[in-house]
Amino acid sequence: MGSYSLLKFDVDDSAVPVGDTYLGPALNTLDPQSEFSLRSSFDLPNNIDIDLGGRFVEKTAAVNGYFAVDSRIAWRPAKNWEVSLVGQNLLAGQRLENSNFYGNTTYVGPEVYGKVAFKF
Repeated sequence: MGSYSLLKFDVDDSAVPVGDTYLGPALNTLDPQSEFSLRSSFDLPNNIDIDLGGRFVEKTAAVNGYFAVDSRIAWRPAKNWEVSLVGQNLLAGQRLENSNFYGNTTYVGPEVYGKVAFKF
């Protein structure tokens, strides 16, 4: 499954009084204009699942663009049990995400974790 997102807008602040004007980067440059993702799931024999996904996010005024890959392998030894290993952001080192005009940013890096789930 794949998806593409295009965000394009113009900001008209001509009616805003001069003293109240926002002075940071242009608001229409704070969010990525283009995002693309591709995901695939495989159901293998012996109750094993493999999920792979990749995404590209275009650069913004404050954050560089990036390409990231996520993966998951899961095994269901019984009807209600699942054991999985997940890797996120596997291709790159630490990067900035979600920067905004308040100065809040999030650092995101590669992660690997395991999960054991029981459903009842």
